[in-house]
Amino acid sequence: MKPPFFTIGPFKEADDNAHSFGMGFYYGYCFENTVKELIEAEVEYLSALSASNPAEVKEKRREVNLYENILLLATDAYHTLVQVVPPTGSLHD
Repeated sequence: MKPPFFTIGPFKEADDNAHSFGMGFYYGYCFENTVKELIEAEVEYLSALSASNPAEVKEKRREVNLYENILLLATDAYHTLVQVVPPTGSLHD
């Protein structure tokens, strides 16, 4: 990643806001995909349970655990990785 071009002034603030927006947008995209994968893994897990296949049940349970843990890590790390900066000033300034 290249160093930031703007280091002071109003353009730095705009650059920081654009970066925060982009990170939040990408985070949302990744989070949504992980939730979709979790739902799919849960459906496959339930299917394996009904088929009474112990090896497949074990594998699918691991997949479900993986996606659940990814979501836990992502939600815990959100405020650390994506710094939410409150807006400054007023709309009427």
